[in-house]
Amino acid sequence: MITKGLLTQRANDELLPALTIERDYVLAHICGPAQVRSAS
Repeated sequence: MITKGLLTQRANDELLPALTIERDYVLAHICGPAQVRSAS
């Protein structure tokens, strides 16, 4: 599980909205990382 602080830090580091980071995190755990990257 990702914490709120880590999610916010990652969003800041990648210059993306926190919702995008959260979505990618959830999709990576449901679909697998390879499928998430190919869908982006």
